[in-house]
Amino acid sequence: MKKDGNPSAFSPFSYRENGKLRSVSRQESLNYVSSPEEMHRIIHKMARLKIELEKQNGALLQQEEELKESLNRYAGLYNYAPIGYLRLARDSTIFEINLMGARILGVDRFLLKSDRFVQFIASEDLPVFNALLERVFGLKEQCSCVVRLLNDQLSGAVSEPSAPPYTGSMSSRTIRVDAVVSEDAQECMAVLSDITMQNRIEHEREICRNHGFPALGSTTF
Repeated sequence: MKKDGNPSAFSPFSYRENGKLRSVSRQESLNYVSSPEEMHRIIHKMARLKIELEKQNGALLQQEEELKESLNRYAGLYNYAPIGYLRLARDSTIFEINLMGARILGVDRFLLKSDRFVQFIASEDLPVFNALLERVFGLKEQCSCVVRLLNDQLSGAVSEPSAPPYTGSMSSRTIRVDAVVSEDAQECMAVLSDITMQNRIEHEREICRNHGFPALGSTTF
């Protein structure tokens, strides 16, 4: 019966030849590093390589520490800034908010995630805020608007002990919202500024002018 395949591939001769080739290859490798000078050169090269790798590793560890410190500084600036910062989706869903932003809204910030920012805005001012979102996401413009909040008082929610103190008005709160869309246009970054006191002063000055009284803060001679 005729056998399939190449018979020479299974012959004892082929095994002997392959063994000779492997033996010659190992011998050449041994001859390559057999001299003391060559061995010393290889060891010296490996030592230099080890030193270089240790230097690179040290530099990477230092960069990692510097990066951690930088991230911590920016996180501190974000979380403890005296102004509100937040990230919003197109439908005003809150992705992230800092401590002051949560205090302006009067809710613990960890309870605000996935809530919609519009639920804190007075119904009369909803069209104004919705128009801002349309311009920010649709036209990719940096826009701002002024709206009033529904919460008349701080909710009393417990926030972090290190949170900055809130110094805004306790009623009729008015805020300015400045927003800009992200690079991928999937969210916008917004800044909340409590302008309640500023609006109140302007209103009182307007009343004084209408009644012929000196405006608040002015001096007459």
